[in-house]
Amino acid sequence: MAIISREQIVEGLVQILGRDQVITDEQVLKDSSIDRYRKYEQACEVYTQPIPAAVVYVNSAEEVSEILKFANENEINIVPRTGHSAIEGGLETALKDSVVIDGSTMNKVIKVDEYNMQVTCQCGVPLQELDDMLRERGYTTGHSPQSKPLAQMGGLVATRSIGQFSTLYGGIEDMIVGLEAVFPNGKICKIKNVPRRAAGPDIRHIICGNEGALCFITEVTLKLFKWMPENNRYIGYKLDDSEMKLGFDC
Repeated sequence: MAIISREQIVEGLVQILGRDQVITDEQVLKDSSIDRYRKYEQACEVYTQPIPAAVVYVNSAEEVSEILKFANENEINIVPRTGHSAIEGGLETALKDSVVIDGSTMNKVIKVDEYNMQVTCQCGVPLQELDDMLRERGYTTGHSPQSKPLAQMGGLVATRSIGQFSTLYGGIEDMIVGLEAVFPNGKICKIKNVPRRAAGPDIRHIICGNEGALCFITEVTLKLFKWMPENNRYIGYKLDDSEMKLGFDC
């Protein structure tokens, strides 16, 4: 629990970011206390989790750094998010007067490196938009989870995402080349864009899948693959009914 009051938390955030980036609207705070795991409760307007003190929208790693320093000094619980598409309770504000850091406004594709077959983008870039843009150039990330229309890059890495094509391209952890992340003390750490490490532990795998518990991911570099739609075949099956019928031969 924070060692300062709710009002002091909000005022401290406003001093860092300005009034426009600090949201204290009651309905926004209620909706930000849960994720899609409690979608039914949200539809019924029943909110059982503690309401956060504020939701803040960040535009750079430096802003994230300043917020985390402030939170660290005042023992404020932080909930990182981007696309807000989680369905496992990971975005719930389980502690009173938490602060939700939303990286969805960090939505720039920084570089498409066709020579090295890599793409670098900020944490709030939606996967669907990124892949649509890449396919126009003849490339793809190869990543296709069910949350593709909603999910954003920071959340995909933080949750160690996997998708329907992962038997070919691998999970998100196999696609990561480099990362930028901000740790609780405000330290901004940038991991170089190299395809693999030859010695020592691979720090990328500490960040990937940390679910926001260790750091806030601000930038991601992924591998690119040639997009060859002529090799893709999609098959659907229709059932006459949903009754399960099992047959056994003796």
